[in-house]
Amino acid sequence: MSTVPVFQSYEKILAEIKKRVFHPVYLLQGKEPFFIDQITEALETTVLAEHEKSFNQSIFYGKEANMMNLLMAARRYPMGAEHQLIIVKEAQHIQDLEKLEPYLEAPQPSTILVFCIKGDKKLDKRTKLAKLFAKYCSFDSEPLKDYQMKRWLDNWTRAQGKTLDALAAELVTEYLGTDLSLVVNELNKLFIHVKDPYITAKHVQEHIGLSKEYNVFELQKALGMRNFNKSIQIAHHLSSDMSGRNHSTMLIGALVQYFNKILLTHGHRNKEKEELAKILEVNPYFVAEYLAAASKYSPADLEKVLGYLKYFDLRFKGINKGGASDNQLFIELIVNILKN
Repeated sequence: MSTVPVFQSYEKILAEIKKRVFHPVYLLQGKEPFFIDQITEALETTVLAEHEKSFNQSIFYGKEANMMNLLMAARRYPMGAEHQLIIVKEAQHIQDLEKLEPYLEAPQPSTILVFCIKGDKKLDKRTKLAKLFAKYCSFDSEPLKDYQMKRWLDNWTRAQGKTLDALAAELVTEYLGTDLSLVVNELNKLFIHVKDPYITAKHVQEHIGLSKEYNVFELQKALGMRNFNKSIQIAHHLSSDMSGRNHSTMLIGALVQYFNKILLTHGHRNKEKEELAKILEVNPYFVAEYLAAASKYSPADLEKVLGYLKYFDLRFKGINKGGASDNQLFIELIVNILKN
């Protein structure tokens, strides 16, 4: 599965579950908890009917799980149901997971055994244990890259019976980043208020707390045009909530991505609009903005800007921060970019 984009593997697994095609063993591991939680939830709602769960569904937690008890439970036969479902959460805390190897060589066909390992600690694929898990359903849940977000967002919203227009998708991606749990939570709240299946930028601005004038998307445009007054005005507004939604990590990340795309534009500015949009991984609607920004910043300027962003990211994290507040640092960063 490693050669297939993570969201495609995830969607394939969900499609199998929906068709009641189950694997006897699932290993769900990685840094992106959203996919792990969604697959686990799909199994919980599909494998057993509600009246079957009291006798046939068990949840273990890694810190407390005893491997002997877990193996005994896995070898049981279901009571009054076709399957039993066993979910092991926080499985990274199980110290003797290798004791599972004999079971993985011949699992109980009526048991669906699910191991959830969240975070950096993953099974070494070279081990016998990992190779045995790979015989069944072994899913690596890695965070999406920036360039994968728009495609995933389009797929997810369509699955909810909704469609985001180009600007709305751009706003969501730029403003909320790649934290899928946050993105889904905010969009679900939006869907409660907006019954229209076609979601516009105006809907996003009104219902995701995204000011029409004061957001990172508008800041990027102002910086791209070297509009000093507007950039500082927006930066002051954003910096008033840097402990909340406008966290420095999100803001720095969005600006790094933006200026990298302007730098990329310099190398491909003679391409046709559609081709340049594919290279930049943006909707063709935004190509003109990147071309205009590239006329304001030379490649040397952009290298300096990216250097400022890296330097201030370290300062936000406490390195050479001095007595400056995050608000002051952010304004200082914007001034440095504009004075470059």
